[in-house]
Amino acid sequence: MPPAATPRPAPASGPLPVPSTRWGRLRLRLRMSEETRRKWRAFRRNRRGLASLYVLLTLLVLSAFAELYANSRPIVIRYEGRTYFPLLKVYPETAFGGAFE
Repeated sequence: MPPAATPRPAPASGPLPVPSTRWGRLRLRLRMSEETRRKWRAFRRNRRGLASLYVLLTLLVLSAFAELYANSRPIVIRYEGRTYFPLLKVYPETAFGGAFE
């Protein structure tokens, strides 16, 4: 016969706990229901699901910064001793030896 389980005390209601620092990083504690915690633990045990979550998060971050690495304009130009940033500012064609403004 298994030993009797001792009941856990109910969490105290009140204001949210103050974020604590641990090893120099800010650690936030979120209040989750017991069912949500149980489902999250089950999801973390599923290695394929966790790997797909990491892949999706990586793709999300890459797509957020896609304008920096997949565009038709260069990020930095060095022309005749001056540095230009066409990604941030539109320059006239005359700045690079062209005839049109």
